[in-house]
Amino acid sequence: MCLAMLLALAGGCAQWEFDVLAPPEHRGHIARRQPTVVHRQPVDYVLQAADGRLVARIHNRDWRLVTLLGGQSYVVAGDGQTIPLPSRAIAPMGFVKLILPPYPTVYRVAPTFGPGVGFSGGYPHDWDDPCYPPAYLVEVVDATAWQWKGQDTVRLHLVYQHDKATFEHDFSIQKVKVK
Repeated sequence: MCLAMLLALAGGCAQWEFDVLAPPEHRGHIARRQPTVVHRQPVDYVLQAADGRLVARIHNRDWRLVTLLGGQSYVVAGDGQTIPLPSRAIAPMGFVKLILPPYPTVYRVAPTFGPGVGFSGGYPHDWDDPCYPPAYLVEVVDATAWQWKGQDTVRLHLVYQHDKATFEHDFSIQKVKVK
């Protein structure tokens, strides 16, 4: 039994990183330890793998506002599902963070008991409330929920407005298992 436990622990969990496949001039690996920077005017992408997700910090390197146009920006998951992205204003010399896929929205919902008279339940609570055991977590499913499965390739289409002009950036990114 001890040998089985040691073998299970030695195998560890799968670690995931990413490869940029397109555009060809920005092909490269996105690791967990060291961020990858992709320069595409007027924004820079600082890309890093974390917990099987792609974290993209989109930096506005200009002194004017850049807006990610959510109505025109989207992700195409490996199974073909199109996921809309929200609009985001990127302040001059600031950044926004995009986590792909996003973490699911989760609320703690449960009956509560405490000193005094009364009973409550069935509504979202604060994460910091120590009264609720993890068994009462409820995931809220929405149109933007998706999973990046296995070694799927995801297409990312981002449309921005800068001054009065719009510009587009397209990426094709594959999730890869590393040892």
